[in-house]
Amino acid sequence: MRTVKYLDKELLVKINDISENIYHFNRTIPARVINALPADKFFIVTFVMLHEHIAGKAVDPHMRCMIYTGPDSPHGQLILDMEATLYDLLPSVEQPDAPEPVNDNNTPVAVS
Repeated sequence: MRTVKYLDKELLVKINDISENIYHFNRTIPARVINALPADKFFIVTFVMLHEHIAGKAVDPHMRCMIYTGPDSPHGQLILDMEATLYDLLPSVEQPDAPEPVNDNNTPVAVS
């Protein structure tokens, strides 16, 4: 099992607004992109890293997140910087591990 963080559109709008207008992070999402996202979907954080710069200048650590918008979205992955405590407050869910690949005889297959 692994823990996966996610956001709905309402939370994405709020965090994006804070990131852009209060912290002035340089990785925010344009309003036209957020407005085009469906309101009834959840968006998964697929990658996160600690980041410490804005436009090349050192700043307090914050989180740089890649957010998957779904297979039907023309936007694919979005990048959003957010304050670390906001990231910690994101809802999460436990995701089961992928099953081990097996062949026709139900024998585990080596994955390279």
